Amino acid sequence: MKRPTSRSFRAAAFVVALAALAAACGDDDPASEPTASAAVSEGSPPETSSDVPDDGPPRTVAEPGEPAAEVTVVDAVGEVSLTPTDTGIYVLDENAAVGLLTLGIEPIAIARFYQDVAVAPVLELTDSNTVEPGSIEAIAATNPELILGVGHPSHIEARPQLEGVTTVVTPDGASYWGDQLRVFGAVTGTDERAEAVVSAVETRVQELRSALVEAGLDGGEVSIIQTFGTDYYTYGPATLAGELMAALGFTRSELQSDPDGVRFIQVAPELLAEETDADLVFAPAGSDSDGVSVFDNPTVEVGDTPSGVVLEVWFQAHALAAWVILDDVEAVLLGDGQTTTLEDVPAVWNDLIAAVEAQ
Repeated sequence: MKRPTSRSFRAAAFVVALAALAAACGDDDPASEPTASAAVSEGSPPETSSDVPDDGPPRTVAEPGEPAAEVTVVDAVGEVSLTPTDTGIYVLDENAAVGLLTLGIEPIAIARFYQDVAVAPVLELTDSNTVEPGSIEAIAATNPELILGVGHPSHIEARPQLEGVTTVVTPDGASYWGDQLRVFGAVTGTDERAEAVVSAVETRVQELRSALVEAGLDGGEVSIIQTFGTDYYTYGPATLAGELMAALGFTRSELQSDPDGVRFIQVAPELLAEETDADLVFAPAGSDSDGVSVFDNPTVEVGDTPSGVVLEVWFQAHALAAWVILDDVEAVLLGDGQTTTLEDVPAVWNDLIAAVEAQ
């Protein structure tokens, strides 16, 4: 495979944080762009469930009939102490919503912060009220017992106002998705279920890697490039997709292996042909680009190279996104080549939940 030799444009960060939720305090929609996801990618996940640290957020289980014990967790702001609850939860974004739903918890309201179309079919399966991100007053009107979200800069900036409503917990958005989920598990009293979700994904990674090794399909170079308006970005190694590719044994080009930890790296148009000259190519279709993918650029020719257009949920950071990514890799390399569609999402979700419950 060719390696990039030209200097490409690089984004210092994929986006500037969305306007602060507190300042927004209205009905402004956050863009459904990879922008929002820059703050919600994870650190490197353990390769196997046995590598998962067992020193998660402290929690004391109350005896039957006793008041629930208070727990203390560390989130993106600092330590938060609270009594665990699995009811009356207002969710600030879809990433946190997917986390709670995998724990078997339905929030009283879910804000469509990322406008992630791939998550919408899952939200439709719940009884939760999905709402546009609104004012502090609108959030308070739901009478929440707890407000949860992933630590996006907008959520962090809004914390003082949100804490005037009730307790707020926002796990570090740059941490491993499983660690974010463990925080949600601690504050809702579902620690064991959180571990089951993490274990289900990590077990699936190991099973798929073993299948790829057996088929002689591991170790190749993979390229992931998304169209974003008129620009192009690759998913760096610190994104969920990048971490999963590494865990599956794939390598990346020099550009796509940015050593500075930049999650989303801009690719100059003149380098598209070079950056898609890999053993495996995935092209998330940007929702802001009417479903156009990098394959629509006339300079990109993948020929018989295994490849696929994939849903934009690839840039998110939760168990459903991981399951979609793993399904897509398996389909392209070991199956019929048909990647996940919006119509497939409910079935993918059901498969994920079945795997969790089998742990």
